[in-house]
Amino acid sequence: MAYYVSPEVDINEIDKSTYIAGVGTSTSVIVLRNTYKGEELKQTLITTENQLIDTFGIPLDKVYQPDGTTTSISDGYQDMFSAMGYLKYGTSLYCTRTMPLSATFAGAKLSTGDV
Repeated sequence: MAYYVSPEVDINEIDKSTYIAGVGTSTSVIVLRNTYKGEELKQTLITTENQLIDTFGIPLDKVYQPDGTTTSISDGYQDMFSAMGYLKYGTSLYCTRTMPLSATFAGAKLSTGDV
């Protein structure tokens, strides 16, 4: 939309509502909720979408359990897609993974004396 206010002066409207500056200083932060992969409460620098998926897993809205039931993790995929959208135009992103208090964890830790 251009219109003239006076001779030789024109005004142009430029929509930059979806623009994220791709400069070296465009580093941001996001908290990822309910992802099924990655370290919890650790800041991780992510620079590409592939690195985000490798670190925190594929964005899912539900997890399929071995017994055939599903568990909804509705917040997780929204945060992952927000991070992926930022990385499409930005340069780097610090991600921190959090889990609810009701989450159950499983894992094994071996020390050199156990082998």
